[in-house]
Amino acid sequence: MKIRKFLAIACLSLCIVAPVSAQDMTLDEAYMQVHNKQRKPYNPEQTHISAPDAKYLDHYFFAADLAMRARVMTLRHFNGQARAMSTERYNKEIDSIVESFNMIDTPSHLRKPEALLIQAIRDQQEFFNEWRNAEGTPRYEQLKKNYLSHPKVVSSHRLLIAAYSLLKRQYPRETAANQQSFYDHLCALDFI
Repeated sequence: MKIRKFLAIACLSLCIVAPVSAQDMTLDEAYMQVHNKQRKPYNPEQTHISAPDAKYLDHYFFAADLAMRARVMTLRHFNGQARAMSTERYNKEIDSIVESFNMIDTPSHLRKPEALLIQAIRDQQEFFNEWRNAEGTPRYEQLKKNYLSHPKVVSSHRLLIAAYSLLKRQYPRETAANQQSFYDHLCALDFI
């Protein structure tokens, strides 16, 4: 069973991380679009956290990274830029990312941060689908100009802050580099 879960997660990783075409962005390129600095991933090898928690958080932040990359590329689609992702492809990737959490064992004390992350990602997905459905209407341009105040974008923002706060409280003795990565991963996923 554990081998099957590992293979499923490895397959998900390869399917999503590897650019489908030369026009796709890598995680690092998408991160640069958001933060304009080098991405510093969570490092499960340099941690004060238990091995099961570190393994889980490695997946958690990897999923956040993949969702961030999809968000960056989909936003580029709506802005008519190159290296973009259609909402159809975005929905497939987001569904795979969320489904990946069903393939791993979530420590009970991390179920709340997981639920917050998943809901934040789903709120972003609902926003993009609403924007796509408004195509050809005045609402489409309105969303383009004012998306930062959209209720689903604001909700996602609040959920990501709550997830970060829970993780920071849960692991007050974690290494400074990994504590910074908690913030960086969740901040990069945020629209705001």
